[in-house]
Amino acid sequence: MKNHTAAIALMLLVGITSTRASPQSVKHAPDFSLMISTQNQTIPKDTINLGVAIEVVERNTSHHDVNVSRPNYPGRWYKMSVVREEGTSADITDEYRHVIEPHKDPDSFPNMDSQMGVITPGHSQHWAIALTNYVDLSKPGKYKITFSRGTDPGEPDSVEVKSNTITLTVTK
Repeated sequence: MKNHTAAIALMLLVGITSTRASPQSVKHAPDFSLMISTQNQTIPKDTINLGVAIEVVERNTSHHDVNVSRPNYPGRWYKMSVVREEGTSADITDEYRHVIEPHKDPDSFPNMDSQMGVITPGHSQHWAIALTNYVDLSKPGKYKITFSRGTDPGEPDSVEVKSNTITLTVTK
């Protein structure tokens, strides 16, 4: 009888502690991939003011639709890592500073324009990002560029998906 009572007490203890355990978010494999490219990998410094376009391809790598509904400014969807050849980050513009620190201006209101849609399995969507709207490329040299975004930004189960890295050379 004592063994039976001890077994019941142990089962109750295990049941109570398992229901009180904090839920763990389970990270899942990303359901999309990112690839970036540019038409011109070498750009004369005097043409930088015309802009540098980075093409981003988001490909659905899952077996289900991927929701791509988000604000209507593709440059705001991605984290952009732009590193000079000596290892320092390129200066960012005020526009990109506003993207990464959106709550610094209490008088600003979020833009409610948005893009709705899904990417079906095996398909891609292409976006052109004007990199020079977000990063200062006025100093000649080589820049290594990588984009990333989370699968579920702001959620504990979000997985950061990184693109390939491209090199852009700005000449004198």
